[in-house]
Amino acid sequence: DLHSTSRRQRQMCIRDSAATEEKQTQIATTAATAAASVAATVAQTAVAQATAEVKAAKATETATE
Repeated sequence: DLHSTSRRQRQMCIRDSAATEEKQTQIATTAATAAASVAATVAQTAVAQATAEVKAAKATETATE
């Protein structure tokens, strides 16, 4: 019966290991998706800010002419 107990424990360990790897993959995928989303938002904000600055500079330039 000792053999069957250690075999059961080994099978449980293998099962738990596979579940852990799957969970780690899910976490990594979620983190990568979140990072990409943040990067896109930062880029959009930078473009909007640069556009606003160009418009403001043109308005100032037009007003001084």
